[in-house]
Amino acid sequence: MNSKYKVISDLSNRHRVSILCKLLKVSRSAYYDWRSHKPGKRALEDIAIRKEILASHAASPCYGIDNIHADVREKLVCGRNRVRRLMKAMGISSKRRRKYKATTNSKHSYLVSPDLVKRKIPDAPNKVWVSDISVPQKAA
Repeated sequence: MNSKYKVISDLSNRHRVSILCKLLKVSRSAYYDWRSHKPGKRALEDIAIRKEILASHAASPCYGIDNIHADVREKLVCGRNRVRRLMKAMGISSKRRRKYKATTNSKHSYLVSPDLVKRKIPDAPNKVWVSDISVPQKAA
């Protein structure tokens, strides 16, 4: 519904509000009420919490919800779920650093099969097939 009011607001300098309201099926009183509406206490608190979330995330992008919540709680009173909801709405999540893990064991004593293709481009389908016959490693 707010998008209709926004359109009316954007076009009101070129067209009459009464015509725009009629086209978008919105009453003029509802539009003027929306225009004069001030954000409530919770909306103002959300704006302040969003600023703190952004500041915490900018300082430490690896922080998850618990660390960001702790940072926000130092300055403002709010719950963990509220911080989570606002982070989700802003598209903020922690950037995890993953440990490097090799996928193959290159240091083995097995014979290495020769490369029979040697970077040649096949000229028709089903000329070259590839497979992997490596032995799976046990989990450590």
